[in-house]
Amino acid sequence: MAGIMALVNQKLGSAQGNANAAFYALAARDNRSSCNATTVESGNACNFYDITTDNIAVPCIPGSLNCTVHHAGDSVGVLNGYTSTTGYDLTTGLGSVNATNLVNNWHLVVVNQPTVSTGASSNVTSSGATLSGTVNPNGADTHAWFQYGTSSTLAGASSTTMQDLGSGTSNVAVDAAITGLTSNTQYYFRVVASNSAGTVNGTIGTFTTPAIVVPTVTTGGSSNVTTSGASVGGTANPNGTDTHAWFQYGTSSTLAGASSTAMQDLGSGTSAVASARL
Repeated sequence: MAGIMALVNQKLGSAQGNANAAFYALAARDNRSSCNATTVESGNACNFYDITTDNIAVPCIPGSLNCTVHHAGDSVGVLNGYTSTTGYDLTTGLGSVNATNLVNNWHLVVVNQPTVSTGASSNVTSSGATLSGTVNPNGADTHAWFQYGTSSTLAGASSTTMQDLGSGTSNVAVDAAITGLTSNTQYYFRVVASNSAGTVNGTIGTFTTPAIVVPTVTTGGSSNVTTSGASVGGTANPNGTDTHAWFQYGTSSTLAGASSTAMQDLGSGTSAVASARL
């Protein structure tokens, strides 16, 4: 049974504590007639094979406690024992074990807390990031989310929207994109998961948002100059932050009181983007 429980622990990914409740619950799921040890068929779904024949009577020395002698002068008596019956009895307990079925069915009667692992951060910008982790529901309906904030203990942390991970027994990858962060700031985060057995926090990870870098701009030349219009050009590198560009123009050498063209959204890349205005 120690070996069988080691297989259960391996299957569920954690120690199971007192296993008695699960044994009885699994036995209750068995069909007694189909799971009788003397008639059970191969390929069955039984957790236990119910033993319903014989007893545990043993020989004894006449004159010893509870030793019954059937004939005067017998040199050996019988110490009457318990008799096997349908279901649990003091002779054979719940019966013999089908280890494969018991290990695979354990999650049906035992709810374990989810197993969680905080992953890495990615796509970190001055105002956002993507957080990742894995969660094993361990057979019970499980929800997961991320906590994040600037406290190393995550006191007062913000939380992402809960994700329903189902009730499987394998690791499920989870991730969430977070926004509204402050640039040049260290953040802490972890994955959290909860089911009917409890809530589990993952280890705390960390990342730092980069400082905001102002765009790099270069004014280009003018072309198609007419008596009433012209085309002007230039480039701007957003340097990783969402950037808008426009042109100013006027008759003052300092562009005092200058007019402005409509803004152009250049995105948040890290390469120079050409912009132009007619």
